[in-house]
Amino acid sequence: MTLSSGRTDPKFLVSLLVLIPFLAFLCQISIAKGAFYSIAIISGILVCFITLIKTEWALVVLIFATLLSPEVAVGEGGGRDLTIRVEDVLLFVISITWLAKIAINKEIGFVKTTPLNGAIKIYVLLCIVSTLVGVLRGFVSPIKGTFFVLKYIEYFVLYFLVVNNMNKQEQIKLLLGSFFVVCFVITLYGLTQVGSTYRVSAPFEGDGEPNTFGGYLMFLFSLSLGLFLYSDKFQFRVFFGSLCALTCAVLMFTLSRGSYLGITAAFITFFILTKKGHPFLIFGLLCFVVGILLFPGRVIQRILYTFSVWNPEITDGTVRVLNIAFDPSSSARIMSWLAAITDWSSSPLIGRGVGGSGLIDCQYFTVLVETGFIGLILFLFLLWKVGTMALRSYKEEEDPFYKGLFLGYVAGFVGLLFHCVTANTFILIRIMEPFWFMTAVLVALPQVRLEEMTMLKEKSEKGGGRG
Repeated sequence: MTLSSGRTDPKFLVSLLVLIPFLAFLCQISIAKGAFYSIAIISGILVCFITLIKTEWALVVLIFATLLSPEVAVGEGGGRDLTIRVEDVLLFVISITWLAKIAINKEIGFVKTTPLNGAIKIYVLLCIVSTLVGVLRGFVSPIKGTFFVLKYIEYFVLYFLVVNNMNKQEQIKLLLGSFFVVCFVITLYGLTQVGSTYRVSAPFEGDGEPNTFGGYLMFLFSLSLGLFLYSDKFQFRVFFGSLCALTCAVLMFTLSRGSYLGITAAFITFFILTKKGHPFLIFGLLCFVVGILLFPGRVIQRILYTFSVWNPEITDGTVRVLNIAFDPSSSARIMSWLAAITDWSSSPLIGRGVGGSGLIDCQYFTVLVETGFIGLILFLFLLWKVGTMALRSYKEEEDPFYKGLFLGYVAGFVGLLFHCVTANTFILIRIMEPFWFMTAVLVALPQVRLEEMTMLKEKSEKGGGRG
């Protein structure tokens, strides 16, 4: 890159000075570690250059990596595995490259102001403070605490990345298109498992995480249903209608009771918020119920299995509530909730620190133990901000496509609130990356429209001036 006078652009020189030593270091690692690390490093370098050229292209790569990349276990922390996925590395590379891009091109700006900035900053700050205190008090080790805090911050970094790099509606549509293509591919993959495995799961899941897969499918089903109801183009209605049917069918075979609870809440939200397409909603709900009753008998067995009162042979390892005995799996979850109350009492205000909760299959209890009563309030405040913003966007939106998208987002968000009663939904990367992607799109769209309108107005004024 050179200037018109023939001199070298100083920004280009700065980039080279930073990049050359970094590349040399990576080459040394790849030679020492072997083929796998070489491929990973080369991929990281490619993503780095893609980010420098077009950040939205790098985000598309990240979308495809979210559910189509393997994970590597790096340790275990108090019952919770420390795992790194390819998308974790990609997000780190994209983030660092984006920050470098900002430093070189100061006119790009840093972090745009959004309605969620304050709530995110306060919650992240508390997570850091509670973890530091937890390390000092011996509740969590420094390495594991740092690891989990970075994992939590990762989702918010993704949110800001998308918000700050969306300047045109074409970019938003590119991300959305990539999103639903990945969903379609993953759903087909899920269908291939039906009949060959007891519970379907996403690829590269190790022992399998059907509850996580179910939460992802429930959220994408909600988005697809909203777009199906409001899209004014026939081809869109066919695509999203087909995607609704596929995701719903695969979701049944995850046998995820939390996902069943979430999709029920999502359906109710659709009925409450819109009168559009009620016949389709009723038909879809009936198909879902009939599918459960007639097609996969193991779905009924899974639901009834929850309550041991319908399974007299189950007597060990059960918890009874109002004389209703729960199955061992549900009983273990309830006992972990009771244990969480005990752990929380040791540090009720700011908690034991991120990563100090052990394994608790409930997001609300996990937040309570890790960041205390204050953290739970801040977490719920952040969710309230997200929910009210999404609901307002849906009500104010006039474009049919985006109105359907926002309706689906609200319904999917409500579904996730119920899903996280049985899982740590809001820290699961395969659910949270799609969720924060969509949240960023919802936040960025009004500003993008405003900027496009301003540019069109300026062009028309210049054209009028020349005339």
